Amino acid sequence: EDKKLFSQKKYEYYKNSEMNSFYECSNDKLLYYSLAFMARNSDGNFDLDSYIEYWDNLLNEYYPNCKHKEKSIAEQLEQHVDRFELPKNLCDRIKKYDDGAYLILRTNRDRTEDIHPQLCSLFNLPKYSKGKILIRPISEFDRYIPLLEHLDVSAFKVVKATYNE
Repeated sequence: EDKKLFSQKKYEYYKNSEMNSFYECSNDKLLYYSLAFMARNSDGNFDLDSYIEYWDNLLNEYYPNCKHKEKSIAEQLEQHVDRFELPKNLCDRIKKYDDGAYLILRTNRDRTEDIHPQLCSLFNLPKYSKGKILIRPISEFDRYIPLLEHLDVSAFKVVKATYNE
């Protein structure tokens, strides 16, 4: 319920800011609103600086006395829909990376054989298999969209910060 209310606040911020949204949305069927909708200018263009600015403005306007702090990596991974299928050492693997936002890419059950060669190459696999993990910078997200479309690969965002280890 809190997540829905927060999403409503983001939508309210969007409407009050009179900014454009790349994705059409209306309040009557809104389940989730992302500020990223405002920062996307086209299919291939995401304005990261604007996205950060929108977040800062939203937080300053609606939550002026709050400070954002990412959850620990373990807590973030606990939110993953397939958390019980993630490798036990994934948290330690992420801790070795520099601070930043990352995608946890995971191969899913066999869906689209045509892209097996691409998946095997990307994940450095001799043969396609489910449950393989790849950690990539969030800035590469658009590169993986074709793999996500048919659920051959799932993606989960994790933010690594020195204070949340």
